[in-house]
This record gives sequence, structure tokens and C-alpha cells, in this order.
Amino acid sequence: MEAAIRDTIGETYDDLGLYPQARQQLERALELQRRVLGPENPKTLRSLSLLGRVAANQGKNSEAEALMSQSLELSGRVLGPENRETLTTMQDLAYVYGVEGKYAQAEAAYREATEVSRRVLGAESRGTLAAMSHLGNLERSQGKYEEAQALLNQVLEVDRRVLGPEDPETLTTSTDLGSTYLA
Repeated sequence: MEAAIRDTIGETYDDLGLYPQARQQLERALELQRRVLGPENPKTLRSLSLLGRVAANQGKNSEAEALMSQSLELSGRVLGPENRETLTTMQDLAYVYGVEGKYAQAEAAYREATEVSRRVLGAESRGTLAAMSHLGNLERSQGKYEEAQALLNQVLEVDRRVLGPEDPETLTTSTDLGSTYLA
């Protein structure tokens, strides 16, 4: 129970940008979960992934990569490669790869996340569209403007149809596409 509460508090602190406090709560939650539930329990894996996200938000990219790589390996083995938590961790790790300039690894992870999400969650799921958006932004950052434009146009079409033209997700995708045209 304590671990679950600390996990929730840690995630909330992360959302608020209070990273040292988030880290403190998540480290304690992870310690408790590993001891009580075991290192491969889904709750333990989620805390490990969240801790990696906090490290990324703090700019501690090598630590974030190590935590997320460990979480992805365990999640893929324990939960399966098509599990939502596994896919989320894969996208988080791809983001870290991109920040570190490991573009080939980031692109491969985003492409895999997009493919699996499309197959498992559907072409119009938020998970699939998020992976496509991230991949499009990564392609833009590498100067692959046509690929970025094609991906972001697909996402924008679905966002407008499903969410509406004034939804924040639609506006973000529109901004990303505009940045691609500008670049």
C-alpha cells in the first residue's frame, strides 16, 4: 500500500515539475516493490519506468536510458512486447535516444512502437498517433522533411476528425506540422 501511494505521489510530483521530490517518492516505491512484490512484478516495472522518466525530465539522460532500457527489457519479457506499458516505455526510451543524438536508435524504437500500436491498439488510438507524432518530429529534427510531413499530416487528419479542430492535441500536431513546413 505504501509503495502504491508513493508511486502516485511521485508521478504527481513529476507532472508538477518537482523532480527531486518525485525521485524520492519513486525510489522508495521501487525499493518496497522490489522487496515485497519482486523485481519483475508489473507494479515494480511501472515504478522503474516512471523513475526513468523523472531522470529524463531532469536531463540525466544516461541514467534515464539505463533505467528505461532495463524497464523495457523486463516489460517486454514479463508483460509482452504488445503491452501498453511496454509500448509507453519504448516511446520514452526513444525520446531519450533522440535527446542524446542517437537518432538511429530513436527512429527504430519509434517505428516499432508505431507498428505495434497500430496493430494492437488501432490506427486511430492515442498511443499510435503519439508514436507517429514523435517519429515525425524526430524526422524533422534530422532534416527528413518529407517523411516528417507525411507522418504529421496523417496524425493531423485523424486528430481533426476524431478530436475536433480546437482540441489541444490537434493544435499541437498542427504546430508540429507548421514547424516542419517552416524548417
